[in-house]
Amino acid sequence: MIGVEEEYGRPKLPPVGLNPTSLDRIQKELLNLGQTAIQPSYTPVIVPYEIDGRSILVLWAPGGQTRPYRAKTILGKNQRNYAWFIRKGSSTVRARGEDEAELLSLAATVPFW
Repeated sequence: MIGVEEEYGRPKLPPVGLNPTSLDRIQKELLNLGQTAIQPSYTPVIVPYEIDGRSILVLWAPGGQTRPYRAKTILGKNQRNYAWFIRKGSSTVRARGEDEAELLSLAATVPFW
């Protein structure tokens, strides 16, 4: 959720919110990142909501048919280093060694709807 603070891994309400005039720009930036910072290209689901009179964006990232996806390790126009990342509990970490091998094997065999 974009526009919602978190405390101890849980959303803190009421949300801080986003400037309603920035929602379109933020959505376009996220879609652009899916095209330029992720390989192969990825399009998340982005939905604007209003909670307690404040605007937020909810971003869903379902698994795609062309997974696994690699992401840039550093954002920037001229950056070309990509890596796989995985979730470990509530953290996102770079996949290395056995994690990377497991990620690639799961992506090849586990159906995802």
